[in-house]
Amino acid sequence: MDSPARPVLFMLALLLALPGPAHAQDGDLTPRFGLGTQGLVSTEDGFGLGLRTRASAPLNADVSAAVDLGLTGFVFGGRDDAIYLFEPQVSLVVNLPSQGSRLPYLLAGVSGHFPLTRADRSESGPVIHLGIGRVQALTDSSLFYEVNPGLLIGEESVDLLLPIRIGLIFR
Repeated sequence: MDSPARPVLFMLALLLALPGPAHAQDGDLTPRFGLGTQGLVSTEDGFGLGLRTRASAPLNADVSAAVDLGLTGFVFGGRDDAIYLFEPQVSLVVNLPSQGSRLPYLLAGVSGHFPLTRADRSESGPVIHLGIGRVQALTDSSLFYEVNPGLLIGEESVDLLLPIRIGLIFR
């Protein structure tokens, strides 16, 4: 196994080893699933569009553990020069005080930046991320939007990633 995947696999193993909530005193501790899109600005690859999925499990009323899977395509240079990325991510999500039907949150963790095509033209490696987002309650689901900047730690350089995401969270 290549070394860039090790931090992501370590975080996944750590999240799986965490105990689940025993008995909830307050708050809804139901797992959540989401689906969204993102625009990703990368100092390495330019601008790409992607899809994301997220599953999160509350550890208590304030903190959740989340696992994301993403695919991003840098396709604006045409098919021949396109770069496609696989982006797994693990995060801790901390809810901030609610503002009516809106819930702001912080998220931090590690992810991976793995080119599926044109690997010779894109950096591969672990990413450290720290972001902010907001959930807007709807009737049966919620709308989320977030900015989750990260540092891609490559073999010879460090690159900035700036994803902007929007999507739906289902219960």
